[in-house]
Amino acid sequence: MRILICDDDVMLNRLLFSYLRRVYRAEIKIAHDGQAALSHLEHFEPDLILLDFMLPKLNGEQLLGEIEQRHRGGRSAFKIVLCTVMDMKKSALARRVDGFLQKPATVAQIRQAVDAALHLSKAAALSA
Repeated sequence: MRILICDDDVMLNRLLFSYLRRVYRAEIKIAHDGQAALSHLEHFEPDLILLDFMLPKLNGEQLLGEIEQRHRGGRSAFKIVLCTVMDMKKSALARRVDGFLQKPATVAQIRQAVDAALHLSKAAALSA
């Protein structure tokens, strides 16, 4: 599994990196801003993007637009979970992402959001 973490919070990135690597045995890249995320996507095809809404340079919504434009209105096979302190489940962005993770999140909520976006059962995630 390949995951791109897009968040400008260095401590959160470290925690997510350690947790996701251990639980999912994932190959992980980290982007601290929207431009860096786009650069990673040129050479790294993730299964999942954990996308902070409030990123510098390109925010989450702008980054989604760039991704959709590059993939002609759609996306490749990867899933996107939007991470935000705001409750955006009923916003227009809801149609453009595969899940939400409201910050601050517990480990159980992170696991639930990742599993749901990737349609993983607990057994499948443990054996991955």
